Amino acid sequence: MAALAVIALIVWFAVAAGSDSGEPGTNAEGSLPREADVTVTEGTNITATAAPDGSTIMDLHGMLYRVPEGGGEAEKLSDPEHEVARPHVGPDGRIVYQSYDGGDFDIWIAEPDGSDREKITDGYFDYREPRWSPDGTQITFSSDRDKGSYDIWTIDIDSGEFTQWTSDPGDETQPSWSSDGEEIVYINGNEIATVNPDGDTETLVEDPAPEDPSEEESSAEDGMTVHAPAMSPDGEHVAWVRHDENVADLMLDDEPVTDGEDVFPFTPSWTGDNQLRYTADGKLRDRTLDADDVKDIPFEATFSIPGADYDKKSHDFDNTESRQATVLTPQLSPDGKSILFVALGDIWHMPIGGEPEQITDDEFYEVDPVFSPDGTEIAYASDKAGTQDIYVRSLEGDDETRVTSIDGAEVAPSFSPGGSRLAFQDQDGATYVLDREDNNVRELVPEIFGPGRPTWSEDGSTIALAAVKEYSERFREGTSQILTVDVESGQQTFQAPGEQDSSISTRGDDGPVWSPDGTSLAFIVNSQLFTMDVDDSGRATGDPEPVNDDIADAPSWSGDSSSLLYLSGDEVKLADVESGDAETIDVPLDVEPDIASGTQTIQAGAIWDGTTDTLRENVDIVVKDNRIDTITDRDEQDPQGDVIDLKDKTVMPG
Repeated sequence: MAALAVIALIVWFAVAAGSDSGEPGTNAEGSLPREADVTVTEGTNITATAAPDGSTIMDLHGMLYRVPEGGGEAEKLSDPEHEVARPHVGPDGRIVYQSYDGGDFDIWIAEPDGSDREKITDGYFDYREPRWSPDGTQITFSSDRDKGSYDIWTIDIDSGEFTQWTSDPGDETQPSWSSDGEEIVYINGNEIATVNPDGDTETLVEDPAPEDPSEEESSAEDGMTVHAPAMSPDGEHVAWVRHDENVADLMLDDEPVTDGEDVFPFTPSWTGDNQLRYTADGKLRDRTLDADDVKDIPFEATFSIPGADYDKKSHDFDNTESRQATVLTPQLSPDGKSILFVALGDIWHMPIGGEPEQITDDEFYEVDPVFSPDGTEIAYASDKAGTQDIYVRSLEGDDETRVTSIDGAEVAPSFSPGGSRLAFQDQDGATYVLDREDNNVRELVPEIFGPGRPTWSEDGSTIALAAVKEYSERFREGTSQILTVDVESGQQTFQAPGEQDSSISTRGDDGPVWSPDGTSLAFIVNSQLFTMDVDDSGRATGDPEPVNDDIADAPSWSGDSSSLLYLSGDEVKLADVESGDAETIDVPLDVEPDIASGTQTIQAGAIWDGTTDTLRENVDIVVKDNRIDTITDRDEQDPQGDVIDLKDKTVMPG
């Protein structure tokens, strides 16, 4: 009943907010969408850098702006599609910055007016936080070019030659130069250090001490972190930003120079021996250190928001026509003659060319069905016991056994080649192996972020799955690669699904899937189905080969390794691996929408209609035949029909 009421609310609000104009993309008044100019005088997490002419270059909403000396109207220097951040101005006025244009963080250079943009780094590594050298011949930056951690690098502008300045196991980031260009100051873990061209380092600011001196952990674990160092012109001091939980201060050596300001964690600019330009509280600021004087640099930046002209989706809430049910995670039987799949919240089994047979029929949530190697059993996950557990049942009868019951949820079952073991995963991303004979459960792969479903080698000695191979510990960025794990030792090996920067499309159901004969892995890259020859350990022995040109998802093998079943859009397809020829498998399973009828009264604690900035409390919502009829204050009229008690809830559209 509650679900029907929510549907009715969506209908009512959609009607109330709609337009009768019939014009695609029109707003409530029936007018076409239009561009809107927005002017702001503050920004969130903006970077500011002083230019030689006294102006300030800043990044705002992913664009470069120039604020004239003393403040005023900001001039836009780049478009939002360029996605810029961390600008710095060189001695000749040129601007260096990092940009995500193209899908990777690279370093770009532009003329003072933003023209003649040039990308000076390339590839799938990260290049961040660039800073000009004082003589304008080099740029320093942080990068994970060696993979595993960020280091400090420089690039020579004329030759394009890269030089690595640091190589510690941890992350070295946020570099800037000394005024003589002989040293680079940077963040080393949670300390501030300098390095010279010979690799000699010196710590300027140690990791801020924890409150309890006996604590050995870094204060970064307690929320206190150091950011954005900049050496003074005389080389005697370093300005930086200290972030401690919800407080961020501008620091000079070991002493704070701000109190109560929300200082943004970006490198300040020294504009004199005792002056710093930085950003805080959404503003550009100049601070004179010896006089403790601070002045804001006012700015106005205007940008345009384009109107969106599009065809609005049409919703027919009264349509009772049957439609094809959505098929999820289809699995091909070992003999290649039938499929398992999820539809309408239950598990189904269907002979190819036949009618679907419902395996489960309940209100619980069933997912991830798979065949046993001999095709006589299936395993799947269901929350019928309260949380997701793994169940094994006979395909021909009703015999069913719950085989896992560890804390939390268990999903993604996978039979070993002989069927005596099951691999599965828990809600936190750990992978386990269950011995079915003695019900012993052993963790094989500790918790990782969002792994793909496990798959077994032919001899059962190795498990493969999709997992993120992070570029570094600093960010979660990386690619979804093939992780193979030795079942006996737990030893893990990553390999890319092709080129080094290739990535499996989604880690949920896009492979890898090991062929039963052990010679190949199937997976999806860029929505296309590939196979790759491998040895017994899963190591590639050839390049990935596309099966065909279909858009694909959720592959599974036939028992003789000659065919692959997969989803292609809303179709189930079966392809011959050798030729790539595919046939569409008809799934004659239709569903008829259940349209609400009769009368219900929803007694809501509050309602928000999507148009006001306040809640209307203690209301009765009367729904008649799938439409809102009235909304009244509580007890203004007697409840009608079935009563749905939501007095402790807030009702809203959507």
